[in-house]
Amino acid sequence: MSARLYAMTCGWLTMPMPMLLHGTKGTLKIPIQAYFIRHARGTAVFDSGMSLGPMEPYFDVHFAPNEEISARLGEADMDAGKVDYLITSHLHFDHCGGNALIPNARWIIQKREWEAANT
Repeated sequence: MSARLYAMTCGWLTMPMPMLLHGTKGTLKIPIQAYFIRHARGTAVFDSGMSLGPMEPYFDVHFAPNEEISARLGEADMDAGKVDYLITSHLHFDHCGGNALIPNARWIIQKREWEAANT
């Protein structure tokens, strides 16, 4: 059984390096990744990218038109409304911010992550 994996960049964040690496200085611009999997048993999105909102003073958000997950899926000939599964690694804004753009998928998330977010 074969599968296809599509890596997609859904915006960028510029952030202080010390937030990622203790003892460093400066800033770092990082891509916000999402992944689309096409498999004989169904389709899945792993992480949905970010949402827009006030992130200052911690992050500078770089989010251009058509970088949202639904547009990126369209580039892979996939309708976001027809994705079977949405797998969320964790509930930070840059990993689950596009979840609402994949409205009909079955959502998969670790029980501990869900409980931590709802306490």
